[in-house]
Amino acid sequence: MKKMILIIFAICTCLIFFYAFSASYNSNNIDHLDYVIAIGVDTSDDEKNLQVSFEFTDLGAFSESSSSDSSEPTINTVIAASNPDAINLMNAYAGKQINLSHCRVIAFSEDIAKIGILEEVTYFMNNTQIRPTTNVIIASKTAKDYIESSTSSLEDVLTKYYEVFINGVPKSIHNTNELLGYLPTVYGVKTGYTSQAGRCLVSSAKNNNLDIIVIVLGADTKKIRTTDSIKLINYTFENYETINLADLINQKYTEYLTAVLPYLDVPKLSGTISTKLEQNFPIYYPIKKEQLNSVSLSLSYNQLKAPLYQGEQLCSIDFFIENNKVFSTNIYSSAYINKKQPLDYLQFFIYQYKNFYKVH
Repeated sequence: MKKMILIIFAICTCLIFFYAFSASYNSNNIDHLDYVIAIGVDTSDDEKNLQVSFEFTDLGAFSESSSSDSSEPTINTVIAASNPDAINLMNAYAGKQINLSHCRVIAFSEDIAKIGILEEVTYFMNNTQIRPTTNVIIASKTAKDYIESSTSSLEDVLTKYYEVFINGVPKSIHNTNELLGYLPTVYGVKTGYTSQAGRCLVSSAKNNNLDIIVIVLGADTKKIRTTDSIKLINYTFENYETINLADLINQKYTEYLTAVLPYLDVPKLSGTISTKLEQNFPIYYPIKKEQLNSVSLSLSYNQLKAPLYQGEQLCSIDFFIENNKVFSTNIYSSAYINKKQPLDYLQFFIYQYKNFYKVH
């Protein structure tokens, strides 16, 4: 009997140990979490309850293996007497545990703000998952409408805080780049310090299609490196924008195919020329705003003769800013075309002869 009790005790101990340390059964495991990036609080239609909207994103969307489609946010709304009740309802509805560590915005409608939101704000302030950088906003329209219309900007702003899982237990880490969460265009990257280089800051920022990297070295203090970075970023976005260079080049290539190539006469060439555009150009090209009207493209033709070899340059498309050439891409022959042989001339003569007698 004692032996049987010992066996049962040993089995129970192993099960408890396995349950305690296994990430598979931990409620904080990444597969069991839904990540909220925005919360909207409105009054319900009966004005007795709250209408709470949650905007979710999948943290798996941040992994390299995930597709871009998986990162599209969704918004779900519940009616509840309080925010804690709303979170419990959403937990039950989603079948996962809601996590607020990535919440960037808590929006209240103007109607509910006039009634008073001290209790709601206090609840979120005391919630350990809510970060100090989370924005509290009073929306002139409904809070749900606000977060729906702000979805694209919310996706572009990366949080300074990230949650990682060690043996299934969530641990928060903090990015020390001072610009994250301060400038909405900044999305990274690295701070550093050595005695020789001083305080350094490398930041990447993106505004529309203009994606830049700013590097500040040799600053005496964190404040100086941050201030200098902000000045550089603001100067760039205030004075530069991008043009769609790919569209301009493709338009010029189409012009070559339709207005030049059909009328191109290469002596003694035995076939029709087929072409290929060199793909060595960026889609977008940065340019000073004051130079936008000085952009031009032109075609530069090569002298051609038979035979025409595959890969032989036919023409170049030149890109100019203020009459200065800054970029070129080439149009090539995509196939070999032989020089006309005596048999080709004989066949042409027979073809013309037949056509002459058909007419007469």
